Amino acid sequence: GCDVFGSPDAAKLFEDCLCEARAEHGWRLHAYCIVREGFHVALETPRANLVSGMHWFQSTFAKRLRGMNGTRGPLFQGRYRALLVERGAPLANLVSYIHLRPVETGVVSPELLHMFRWSSLRRIVGHDCPEYLSPSGWIDEVREVSNAPDKVAAYGALVSRMARNPDGAVAIGIRGMTRGPVIGSRGFRAALVEHTSPPAGEDTWHETLESLLDSNGKSRGDVKADAKGAPWKVDLALALRNRAGAPLEWIARELGMGTVNSVSHHLWLARKSIRELQSA
Repeated sequence: GCDVFGSPDAAKLFEDCLCEARAEHGWRLHAYCIVREGFHVALETPRANLVSGMHWFQSTFAKRLRGMNGTRGPLFQGRYRALLVERGAPLANLVSYIHLRPVETGVVSPELLHMFRWSSLRRIVGHDCPEYLSPSGWIDEVREVSNAPDKVAAYGALVSRMARNPDGAVAIGIRGMTRGPVIGSRGFRAALVEHTSPPAGEDTWHETLESLLDSNGKSRGDVKADAKGAPWKVDLALALRNRAGAPLEWIARELGMGTVNSVSHHLWLARKSIRELQSA
């Protein structure tokens, strides 16, 4: 009920955390925008780790924001809302929906939408688009720009027109597209009902742990004998998060790493070290 992003510092912190979460959880980022009281993100999770990734992302952002502005208590009201999206035109429409949200929520005027700082639109149509935000995964599905010589420029012009003329967004089904749990065709919805399997559970976590212990020449006895923050335990914890999406509580218990906060801190240090090595 309050403005989460009431300052540029908070918005920049959000972008940094989103970029960090994307890299550490292997997400493919298609679009994002920040509005006053929340955010919208279109992403893929090749590792099937949305729950663990979003928990890390939101809790990390909230913790860092509290440290920056001195606030207390929960930052977001309730759990995030996740919708399943079909590839192709449905994904392309969702990207446009996200890019239009700052206008529809009154954050920015239609004329300035392409300049709005806290949205992927400015990066995509500008000259500072990072590689991980490439529009190649959806822009060919935007019918109005698919044959344009410069698809990115044509897309920017299309979104600007829709921002000034909301009826255009209604015509291609962008308005109201997030009302249900799924965005896609009837065939896509039917396939989900028929083929969707339950998420990986504790059996998968145990299998992954046993495999990791074996490949690292370790045993359950080593788990009990070694220190809570032993480097090899941190490596296994990171692999369990990335490969199997195992929750921190389970990792802390099975690897004898102490509290959830302790595991989270060790993983943060490990990810930071990986980023520093990659940028060196």
